[in-house]
Amino acid sequence: RGCPTVISIWRRHRCGGSDVARMNASRARRAVLAAALLCGSCADDAAELRLDFDAERAAFVAAPVRGENAPNEPGSVDALRVFVGEPDLAPGTCQPSDSQPPLLGTVHREGAALVFEPRAPWRNDLGYTACLDPGALGLEGEPRTAAREPTSNPDDAPPRVVSVWPASGPVPANLLRLYVTFDRPMRQRGVDRGVELLESGQPISDAFVAIPEGLWDESSRRLTLFLHPGRIKRGVGPRRAQGPALRENTEVTLRLAGLQSASGGVLSEHATTYQVVGDDRSSPDPLQWHITPPGDADEALALTFDERIDVALAQRLITVRYAGDPVVGTPQVAGRRWTFAPETPWLPGRYEIVVEPQIEDLAGNRPGSLFDRALTDEKPPVDAPSVLPFEVP
Repeated sequence: RGCPTVISIWRRHRCGGSDVARMNASRARRAVLAAALLCGSCADDAAELRLDFDAERAAFVAAPVRGENAPNEPGSVDALRVFVGEPDLAPGTCQPSDSQPPLLGTVHREGAALVFEPRAPWRNDLGYTACLDPGALGLEGEPRTAAREPTSNPDDAPPRVVSVWPASGPVPANLLRLYVTFDRPMRQRGVDRGVELLESGQPISDAFVAIPEGLWDESSRRLTLFLHPGRIKRGVGPRRAQGPALRENTEVTLRLAGLQSASGGVLSEHATTYQVVGDDRSSPDPLQWHITPPGDADEALALTFDERIDVALAQRLITVRYAGDPVVGTPQVAGRRWTFAPETPWLPGRYEIVVEPQIEDLAGNRPGSLFDRALTDEKPPVDAPSVLPFEVP
């Protein structure tokens, strides 16, 4: 509606006027933000286009954006991008020269302002750079940038590998996943250059699915590595051309080096060695798992698998229920043993362990279905949970 209307709202807000008293806190704050960004000194209607990080809103804000360009029109969303760190932008653009992907988030219009809000909360240990391209909105002018600096004290000590799963020892030749857990949040960019699988000291080419930014959990501490499924499944092109990545009766080493923590520390090197045995072509069978019920109200429940089960899936897809309701507690997995400690003492009665059908072993085999199943196999996979009852005295 123009600068005079915004100035009027802004002045009534400063004076405690009744109009703003009836506004909720969010609308009042946005009116003040619009006044500050849109009008500058409020002397005229020709405010300069600015890009800033608004700490109160926890968002990057560009204003004033004239015209009717809305974020859902072609080019408008790309007009305001945010990157982790300080990207090397190509001259006169908001495009990183190293193809660094932008941060996931939403861009929406609030009056004469474009607002970027991230999908996940800002991390205090990381810096961010926003870039506004007026040309993408049909406006004149060079791209503008703004930064959000890290707000926590930097810690550049080298990161440490807390655990690797599976741990060193025998693994099947058709192993599907590896998990690496670090002691602090890690930088995702370039992780593929710091991970390799070696046989007799030589890198195994195309051993892993190529994911340049890595596959991380929400904390950026656990990295999932997928061995290339095309080299696991028999009869497909990559396996016919290159053979399996892991060969029976060999020794392979997972080597990590040069990976950076979010605050800049560099992992020097970490190695885990495995002995490759034959393929695992049998499905896990939860009905054959052995239950050790708790002996008293404060003892943990234990479940022994018929083979090793994917640790991350076991923690998420195995639950305990009492009278149909989930029991809150802490699951842990060590080797072939799953334990569950309830948050409150057990009540006497009948309980159920529920195992979802998506549970997998080390080779990605599920109950009733192999990961490397023949195309002619018409047996339907198990699509219902397995229910294992037990009693607490």
